[in-house]
Order: sequence, then C-alpha cells, then structure tokens
Amino acid sequence: MMEGLRALLAAEATITTYTSTRIYLEYAQQGAALPYIIISQLTSEEFGTLDNTTGILRALTIDINCKAARVVTALALSKAVRAYIQDYSGAAGSETIDAVILNNEQTDIEPPTDGSDVPIAVANLDLTVQYRPT
Repeated sequence: MMEGLRALLAAEATITTYTSTRIYLEYAQQGAALPYIIISQLTSEEFGTLDNTTGILRALTIDINCKAARVVTALALSKAVRAYIQDYSGAAGSETIDAVILNNEQTDIEPPTDGSDVPIAVANLDLTVQYRPT
C-alpha cells in the first residue's frame, strides 16, 4: 500500500508542482532538494468480516510529512495533499482504497541537516487508510 500511496500522490499535478518526483517512503535521500514529501507507516490493523466472504479489511495509520524551506510552502503542499487524498477512494497502485480519514495535522520546525542556520519547515498529516489487501 505504501508504494501505491506514493504513486497516487506522484500522479497529482497540484502536488508534483511542488515536489516534482521527490516523494519518498520512510526517509528522504541525503541532500534531497526541498520541498519534498515523506510517507511513513505508523501502525497497521487487520479486521476480519463477520461473514468471511469479503476478506480482510486493513487499516494503516500513516504520516505524510511535507517538508520545505519555508513554512508557507510546507503548508501549501500539505493543503494540496489533504485536498487530494482526504476522503479518497479508488485505486492506489495495485491496491484499492476504501477510505482515507484525516486524524490530525500539525506543523513543526526541524533543525537543519546541512550545517546551515536554515531550519526545515514541516507540515504533517496523520491519516488512516482503509483498504482490502490483494
């Protein structure tokens, strides 16, 4: 599902206007140009159905971290991601998403990683993604 989410976000023009192809799973490449997105899985739960005819439903809690040199850019990227993915249902790679639910959003500032004095602005979306694994 994680690769499917990456592909889903990478196919949306309003998002790639900011990130180009810089959408990463779990961590960004060293020296990656800002802005970019990091998608991380926090938890995973599986639920069986009562009639056992529709298989298993899985719910992932994921973080989508939108990182940029300026807070306004991180927030604009986060807004574009939220507008596109919140309440989304449909294909995500080889999986099909039933629902995407926003749990929380927050902003943060990270210390610079390149030895400069310029911190990294982060706008974080905490989401639950429900889908049926193939």
